[in-house]
Formats: sequence, C-alpha cells, structure tokens
Amino acid sequence: MTERRLTPARAGLTAFLVAFVTLAVQVLVHRMVAVKLVNNFVFLVISLTMLGFAISGVVPTRWQAALQKRRGDVVAAVTRVRYAAP
Repeated sequence: MTERRLTPARAGLTAFLVAFVTLAVQVLVHRMVAVKLVNNFVFLVISLTMLGFAISGVVPTRWQAALQKRRGDVVAAVTRVRYAAP
C-alpha cells in the first residue's frame, strides 16, 4: 500500500469540508427543531452545540504540552471511557 502524506492543501480541504458539513448539519438541526419547538429554544440548542465545538478545540490547544507529556495516561483514560461497559 502506498503512503499518502497530508499536504497543506489536503489538510486545508479536509478542514473546509469538516467545517462545511458541521455547519450544514447545524442548519438542518435548527430547521428541524424550529418546526417542533419555540424559535428561541432552537437558538439556545445551537449556541450550546457551537460552544461545545469551541471548547473541544480550545482544551487540546491550551493544554497541549501537558497532554503530550501524559500521552499514555490520556490514551488509556479515553480508551477506558470509550469501551466501558454500560
């Protein structure tokens, strides 16, 4: 199998596609919830979702050095949470 490198152009395209799909899903969810619920509640749901996306980007960036030092512990913790029995 050939190795495919992540070039800056490919990384940019991937980031654009992920952002575009995320925003498209947000608009779709907004439309679906707006039909069923009050419009103000829809903006609350969308705002909290966008806040979650922002925090998921800030946390790894802010504590990148600490996470890299404890990479093994972090991977083990995430794996335990992911595969924990319900």
